[in-house]
Amino acid sequence: MAPTTSLTLTYFDFAGPAEPVRMALAMTGQPWEDKRVSFSEFPALKPGLPNGQLPILEVGGKVLPQSGAQLRYVGKLAGLYPEDALEAALADAAVDSVGDNHMKLAPTVQQKDKVQQMEMRQNLVRDFLPTWLGNLEKALANAGGTYFAGGKLSIGDIAVVARLVWLKEGSLDGIPTSIVDEYPLLSALIERVNAEPNIAKYHQERSETTNK
Repeated sequence: MAPTTSLTLTYFDFAGPAEPVRMALAMTGQPWEDKRVSFSEFPALKPGLPNGQLPILEVGGKVLPQSGAQLRYVGKLAGLYPEDALEAALADAAVDSVGDNHMKLAPTVQQKDKVQQMEMRQNLVRDFLPTWLGNLEKALANAGGTYFAGGKLSIGDIAVVARLVWLKEGSLDGIPTSIVDEYPLLSALIERVNAEPNIAKYHQERSETTNK
């Protein structure tokens, strides 16, 4: 893979939609900057951002908005986007499934009333999340049980794993950390993706930075 121009990803200091892009950037093996901003810094940045939103990916002198476009671009740099049109579509389908999840979870993050927030999340745990996880488990089984597209790691796997880890890590009150445990293929996918040397290195470096 040929080196590319400088790459800087800017987002807040949590996972969200930027995390799959960070993991894919790690898989490129190229230097990149993981720029994290605070909520207090955001209002000053917002007027100069495409669509007034983060994350942004700076590629040389160009600014790329939209996390999905960023993930596909970086995925191509890292060899994580299938060349076969159908396999690429299957990878995109896995990414889009994470978008479905985000549309359901985002309102609960934005909800400031704790009681209402917990009610919203209990509803998701009861109704939406089991169906969503079950559909992903079936899709992975239909793809051979290892990866979502082409029998090898793709942006679809990275996007799904980033979201599953977020659900499992306990940062969302009301979402049980055991929620993925009854889905063996998805659980194995998490271990498989996080064992990738470049991704494991990224997580280790983040852990060391956070614990300083």
